[in-house]
Amino acid sequence: MQRFARALDALTHILVVVSGIAIALMAVHIVVDIAGRYLFRAPLPGTVEFVSRYYMVVLVFLPLALVQRRDGHFVAGLFTDNLPPRIKRKLIGVTQLTMAGVALLLAWRGVAAAEHATRTGEQVQAAEFVIMSWPGRWLVPLGLTLMALQALVNAVRLFTGRPPDAFEPIH
Repeated sequence: MQRFARALDALTHILVVVSGIAIALMAVHIVVDIAGRYLFRAPLPGTVEFVSRYYMVVLVFLPLALVQRRDGHFVAGLFTDNLPPRIKRKLIGVTQLTMAGVALLLAWRGVAAAEHATRTGEQVQAAEFVIMSWPGRWLVPLGLTLMALQALVNAVRLFTGRPPDAFEPIH
């Protein structure tokens, strides 16, 4: 279990780095587009399509496992904040298992959508050229699957009495 959790952490770290690079590339892409539009009256073609089909998908889905690991999702603790620690731990464990199930279901449907997009060669027409959009579809099930695996690791840690290591930094 420990080896699996470390491997998951390593993969999560790589995807977070990829997300950071995507943020930088997106910023440069948008700045070049805006500069071209207002300085030279020649915007960079395909900016909206690249941002919506690639950059934003990377930024939303690849860091999900890290958010799950750090317990960074919104929590409505109105009913649970004052529970005894043992009951609260079990409730959070059940929540982690539920999260894993929902994420796996969404990932499964994401794979179906990505397969269909790949088979049909999904593309989007930019102003001057066509952009293959199907590769970005595979990032959705990847991010959701890793999130589900992290939720399972969290649940096992909670149910076995080990601390979830929620706020430890990934090295």
